[in-house]
Amino acid sequence: MRPAFPPLTSTSLPRVCTRRLALIWALIWALFWALIGGGGLLGESSFCTTAAAQAVADKTVPQLLEQLEDANVNARRDAAYELVRRGDHATEVIAAYARATQDKDIQVQFQSLYGLALAGPAAESALPTLLARMDDRNDQIRFRAADAVGKIGIAAVQPILESWPEGSTRFRISAAQAFEIMGPTAEPALPVLMAVVQETADSPPSADSDNRAERRGRGRNRQRAEGQDAGAAPYAAAAVVAIDLTRTEHLLRIADHWHAGTRMTGISALAALPSPAPEVLARLLETAEDDDPKIRELGVVVLAKSQLPAADKEALLEVAIVDPAPSVRAAANVALRRARLNGPAFARRLAERLLEADRDRAVSVLQGLAAFGPAARESLPQIVAVTQRLGLAAAETVEGPSSEATETTESTEAGEATEAATSSEAAIEPAAEAQSGQASGLPHEAVVGVLAGLGPAAVGDLLEAAERHAALEPLVAAALTRIGQAAVEPLLAGTSDQNPAIRSVSVRALGDIQPLAAVSLRRLIEVISDENLDVRMAAAAALTRAAASNSAAQEAVLQAMQDPSPTVRAVAVSALGEAGFNREQRRDGFRRALADADPQVRAAALTAIATAPGQMQRNAEAILQQTADDATAVRLAAFSALANVPKESVDNGQFAAVAAVSEVVQRGLQDREVTVRIAATAVIPKLELYDQATLDVVGQNLSGGRELIVATLEVLPKFTGDTNAIVARLQPLLAHELSEVRIAAVTAIAAADREPLRLTQALVPMLEDREWVVRRIAGQNLGRQGSVAVAAVPKLFELLGRHEDKDYAAEALRQIDAAPVEALRLLIDNLDSADRRKAFYAVTLVAKLGPAAAEALPKLEAILQADSQGGAALDDFRRNTIKEAIAKIKPAA
Repeated sequence: MRPAFPPLTSTSLPRVCTRRLALIWALIWALFWALIGGGGLLGESSFCTTAAAQAVADKTVPQLLEQLEDANVNARRDAAYELVRRGDHATEVIAAYARATQDKDIQVQFQSLYGLALAGPAAESALPTLLARMDDRNDQIRFRAADAVGKIGIAAVQPILESWPEGSTRFRISAAQAFEIMGPTAEPALPVLMAVVQETADSPPSADSDNRAERRGRGRNRQRAEGQDAGAAPYAAAAVVAIDLTRTEHLLRIADHWHAGTRMTGISALAALPSPAPEVLARLLETAEDDDPKIRELGVVVLAKSQLPAADKEALLEVAIVDPAPSVRAAANVALRRARLNGPAFARRLAERLLEADRDRAVSVLQGLAAFGPAARESLPQIVAVTQRLGLAAAETVEGPSSEATETTESTEAGEATEAATSSEAAIEPAAEAQSGQASGLPHEAVVGVLAGLGPAAVGDLLEAAERHAALEPLVAAALTRIGQAAVEPLLAGTSDQNPAIRSVSVRALGDIQPLAAVSLRRLIEVISDENLDVRMAAAAALTRAAASNSAAQEAVLQAMQDPSPTVRAVAVSALGEAGFNREQRRDGFRRALADADPQVRAAALTAIATAPGQMQRNAEAILQQTADDATAVRLAAFSALANVPKESVDNGQFAAVAAVSEVVQRGLQDREVTVRIAATAVIPKLELYDQATLDVVGQNLSGGRELIVATLEVLPKFTGDTNAIVARLQPLLAHELSEVRIAAVTAIAAADREPLRLTQALVPMLEDREWVVRRIAGQNLGRQGSVAVAAVPKLFELLGRHEDKDYAAEALRQIDAAPVEALRLLIDNLDSADRRKAFYAVTLVAKLGPAAAEALPKLEAILQADSQGGAALDDFRRNTIKEAIAKIKPAA
């Protein structure tokens, strides 16, 4: 018994790819069944045995032809498949295929049509039957018949044309598909095919106008008003193109059709012409105003590669780059680069589009301007303006080091700089929020990309922009970094500018340009003592990266660790975790930093210790002490460092005793700050602190916020102590509104609850959850409970009918291997289900009930009787399964 071919719809693909798709599907399906030998589903049943398949393969062609007339549908299917596999195209086989196309079984019809298609010209004698099937109500029959007719070739052209005048729209669509398959062989069909296109094209143009766009517009309006469809026109157009690409007048007419798919066929063909005539280029240029975005997209790509004058291309791309459709904008950007239209005048016109563009269109223009490179230098004012108007996306980070918040206790100058930056940011963000329905601001990469493309000659302009608009500083710094070594000389000059904003941006960019030039390193060391905080911070950040391999940079970093600003000290101490510093430098530096009066310095020291070679054990006592620091940031950093301690160093007492670490973690789990509790929770699995005392404390965090609950739930499954108290806290979380919490909760309760019956009662309702992962975890764990989870069987059985649930539901039913009497009616209803898996489990589970399932006997016996009388055929596996069920249900004689 063979399964039906999957649906293969051709109505939306009136092109050559449809034919290829049909053949590919047929080949894949035939190969699949050849490889698995017609095997069943997950071992539950088998469509035919290997022996039966071999018996078919051993038969002669006459025997197969006789079997193709057999009353048993499975026998006919097997014969059809075997004949096609052999590739025998003898006259008697072709005649048998033709008769079999009328078979009442759809699979036999499909396979016979496929056999005729493979026969090609040898199937000419089957033409009358195939032409009739090209008007079938089933679109798949029509398409496969058209494929077979198309493969016959020239001999089929005249018979199709003779049938054309009286043919229905269905027939004409199939005929056009056949002509498309034939290609140039079907040239005599061009007149009738073009007649179909012209019949549905549109109203005739007015006497005083030959404007194609106007004609298309009227055609579309008529279609909207009258509810027309294109009928056979798209298929006829595809056939015309396949037959002859040289007849420009045909292609132009197709390209003017009101139907978008038909129009696309004509425009694609025009675009493929090697040397398009002026009227072709003019028609392609009209695609910029087409209603269909796919056609506009195609037109952009084609015209960019055409012989159109540069001015025409620029006009087209200037409109397309702000097109409403994202695909058209993307095509315009690709075309812009390929067409090499990068003059300053064009860049200025594009930049003007930024002044009124929304977020998405502005991104498109910025991406386009990036292709102009230095030629877009005069566009900088517009780029700055759009960045101020729309703001920046908050989720992204800009390349290069970022300065931390400036302290309010710094110098007046630093405070003014900070206030200016804050004011500028505040001016940008509300503007971004005002753009209703848009994403939150411009992507940083879009702005940085175009700024970097301006090149080294624009370094001065970029620095001035950063000076005027403090919010642009990180973008400008990233752009200058990307310009690279060519920007070093002007940046060195910028580090001496009177304006601290320019000095800060210059230092930041200078430090990011790698490899770090010797002259840049010397300058960074000099400005580490600059009077401005932002400049010192940028220099410290740059020198921390250089300190790994340069002793002079190391000395400068150690000097920065004594800076008046705690922010600079924090940046500097972070370098101690990198390579290059010796043991004494690290020891003294960390000792001072851990005792620093400012919490951000102490937190930075703890973070650096966690990555510094050998420093965890040397500073173990300090790490444990800092978990009780008054500052939240320090406690958070201490627990984060603790999570990096090697487990073996705790187990063997080299870091600290396990009991001491557990006590610290338990205290952290009760911290007043949720972030610290989460950090303490993360230490548990790293050091495997699964003792009862920790379990009792960690369970109290199941009543916190989402992040804390999830973090707690993720560590609970590994605890092995008394979990009864935890189970009681977990049960309410199974109904939590957030799926993330429910997923973690169902996993945790399955591990924590060691009473199978109680666990079953908790998990069965989870099979109703709207989240698939929750249902899957619940189903898998119910299966592990075995027959105790018999109450879950009705719901699991229902889930067999859902594509996403059927696999885990089937496995759970197999493990439970029992059924409650309450499920009997549900099982009886599915004994003859079209879903083979449902039918299999219905029979199997009914059998488990034994005599209590006597109500199922009439239906089981009726299924067997229908099988024996030539009705719904059963394979051996299902037949035997039903017989076994009947034997278990009937009381012994």
